[in-house]
Amino acid sequence: MAYNNEQIRRRCASAPASWRATPAQVAISWVLAAGKNVVTIPGTQRMKYLKENLAAADVQIPEEWMKRFSELPSTAGDRY
Repeated sequence: MAYNNEQIRRRCASAPASWRATPAQVAISWVLAAGKNVVTIPGTQRMKYLKENLAAADVQIPEEWMKRFSELPSTAGDRY
């Protein structure tokens, strides 16, 4: 099960540098792009990461990459 999460983490981390986005921003943007009825609830204890998470709304994932993300397995575990 944890392998599924690792595949997703690796895909987010492999986003092109031209996107100028952290892996967390890519993940949040991907979830936001899933539809109007989807909301992300990222947790953080630091203002730095809150600002980073909010900036994910400005990350535009190209359609080609959305297809790659759609091919990933579902997350696994209680936390994800």
